[in-house]
Amino acid sequence: MKKFILITLLLVWASPTFACNSPWEKCWAGQEFKDNKCSPEAQLMSAYEAKQWLRENPQWRLPSAEELKQHFLSSNANHLRQLAAGQGMSAVLSGDVMQHGNELLAVSVNIQTGAVELQPWRQPLLVLWRKTSW
Repeated sequence: MKKFILITLLLVWASPTFACNSPWEKCWAGQEFKDNKCSPEAQLMSAYEAKQWLRENPQWRLPSAEELKQHFLSSNANHLRQLAAGQGMSAVLSGDVMQHGNELLAVSVNIQTGAVELQPWRQPLLVLWRKTSW
């Protein structure tokens, strides 16, 4: 019994570490990476549509707001910022959701400023998938 508890605790403590090491996609959702560049149009998705897509594709996940902030405030994401600016978008959907009364709100991150923003549940936003680490 003690071994089971110890293993369970180790998995719970190690899960965030594994999640942080999962690779980032090179392009926005809906784009393909060919010839060292992304195809032109990113597919915008609402939180509702993203959750539906994730049910059918469990090998992917939406990053947390904190992961997005860290990623987009680094120089590694310059090409994604440029692609988003070409579409006039700056809000990226995170895997976080908040409830305000009866309304569900999607949590997004502004990739220019790193500000966390609340968006309507059905508002189309940029999506950047991450592989699950399991």
